[in-house]
This record gives sequence, C-alpha cells and structure tokens, in this order.
Amino acid sequence: ALRIKPDYAMAHYNLAGALTAAGKLEEAIAHYRDALRLLPDHADARYNLGATLEQQGQPQEAAGVYSDLIKRNPHYAPAHHRLGVLLARQRRIDEAVASFHQALAFDPQLAEVHNDLGLVLSQQGQADAARFQFRAALRINPRLAQAHLNLAASQLIAGQLQPAREHFAEAARLRPGLARAHRGLGEVLMTEGRWREAIEPLTQARSRDPSDPVTCLNLATAWVHEGERAKAIRHLREAVQLAPDWPPPLIRLAWLLATAPESNLRNGPQAVQLAERACELTNRRMAAAVDTLAAAYAEAGQFEKAAATARTALELARTAGQQQLAGQIQNRLQLYQAGKPYR
Repeated sequence: ALRIKPDYAMAHYNLAGALTAAGKLEEAIAHYRDALRLLPDHADARYNLGATLEQQGQPQEAAGVYSDLIKRNPHYAPAHHRLGVLLARQRRIDEAVASFHQALAFDPQLAEVHNDLGLVLSQQGQADAARFQFRAALRINPRLAQAHLNLAASQLIAGQLQPAREHFAEAARLRPGLARAHRGLGEVLMTEGRWREAIEPLTQARSRDPSDPVTCLNLATAWVHEGERAKAIRHLREAVQLAPDWPPPLIRLAWLLATAPESNLRNGPQAVQLAERACELTNRRMAAAVDTLAAAYAEAGQFEKAAATARTALELARTAGQQQLAGQIQNRLQLYQAGKPYR
C-alpha cells in the first residue's frame, strides 16, 4: 500500500504495528512518526509510539509522547496510565498517583491502573488504601495475577496470613511462571511455622527464578528448621554468590560454618572470612554480625579474638535493646574465655 500511496497514514500505522510485533522497534517508530506526520490527531498511533519507545528503552522520550497525547486528547486514559508508570519509576510518586487518578476518572474499569495505583500507595505507606485498589482491580479482572500477588504481599506484611496464602496461591495458579507468587506462598507458610510445607513452593520459586537470593535464603532457613544443615549451607552459598554484598546470607552461612554440630560442615577460616565481610558491610554496628564473627574466631581457634569480639557484640546488643541476644552472647563469651567454641 505504501508503494502505491506513500502518504497513506493508516498504511504507516498498520505497518508499524506489524513491525513492533516482529521486534523491529526502530523501524516501527519511524512508521508511527510518519503516520503522525500525516495524521497528527491519531491518538492510538501516538500512544503506540510511546509504548514502542518504552519497549526500546527510551522512557524519557515515551513520557514526552504520552504528555503530548494528553494535551491533544485529555480523556485518553491509557496515556495517563503509562505516564503514571514512568513517573513512579522515577520515584515521582505524588505525580504518578495524580496520573493514575486521572486515568481512572476517565475509565474506572482499567484493572491495571487500580493495581499500579495500589503499588505506589504502598510505597507511600498507605497500606489500607493500596489493598483497596488491589481489590478493585480484582473485582474488574479476577484473573489479574499481579493484583493477586500485590494484595497477598500487602496482607502478609499486615499479618493477614490466610487471605495472603489464598491470593499467593491464586497468582501462582493463574501464572505458574510467576516466581514471586510461589516465594510468597512459601513465606506465608514459614511465618506460620510450617517449614516442611514451605519447601515445595520455595523450590518452585527457585526453579522459576534462579537469580533470586531471597528465595535461596528462605530455603536455607526452612532447611535449618528441618535439621538439614547441609542443604541449608548449599542454598546459602547460592545466595552469597548471587548477592555477595547482602549481609543476611553472609551472616547465616558464617554462623553455620562456625557452629554446626556436624564437624564435616564446619569451616572456621571460611566462616571468619564471611563474617568479616558482613561486619564490614554493616560498619561493625550490627550485633548479630559481630556475634557471628566471634563464633567464627572461636571455631578457628582464635579464642582471645573471639572473646574481645563477643564483648563488642554484647555492647551492641545492649545498646540496641536486644536483651535476649545479649544474654545469648554473654553465655557464648564465657565459652570463649574457657577456650571452647560454640556449638
């Protein structure tokens, strides 16, 4: 059609859609621009140009296109929505909220907008309002897996475990590849103390997203509670490999390597190395990290260092009001002073 009539705007528009579907984004953008040159008020062409620019990794340009579309057609709700998403990614939360409300004012049946509004309200600490929006999204589209996931995550934080478990499970049913839903279901079960049951959904999450260190840490925690320290150590090593500057798996792994009852699992020098890294990352101000380093020194036979480090950990715990931890450290300090490691 373009060979016969190169100034036919709809031919450029249709070709741009086909090119986008084929992944030829740069060519698609050129044809959307040609369509708009010939037909400047074609709202869908302008919106699709913005969406394609987003796909190409040009959010600033996309935001400009959406803003221009809104000036030309203020009632075009999807443009308000996408502009809100881009503003939220820039941490311009108040502006994002305003954009989402504008979208819903023009089309209150957009489930994705309710969901995205709920997310930014969560970031503002408005948990109840966020859950209201997630539920609104699900009333419109009960099959919106992301809304089930987000509602469940908010309910878990609020301690609403049964509905959280149900919504995580539904999100996983609707989108079996959604690793975060499987992980969330495992986290609910862990919170309920159902460690053995938590392992299955956490394993599902791990298989679907092998790059998530949180799932590795959760699996390690569950296996420790099941008495399977070797499996816990394996998952902790994976977590440390994925997130070498994240203190929790460093601390947990160093602790097991220093204190495991099974001699074949302990490794004092490696525990010292890991715990020292954790202390460095936390500026030696986290009692649990310093306590772990003391235990590692003791396992490595450096009892004077262990005792001195335990005294520092004891002071940190007391300052932080962690009285139970302080009592535990005091007991361990007595072992180190007697030349004994902690088991």
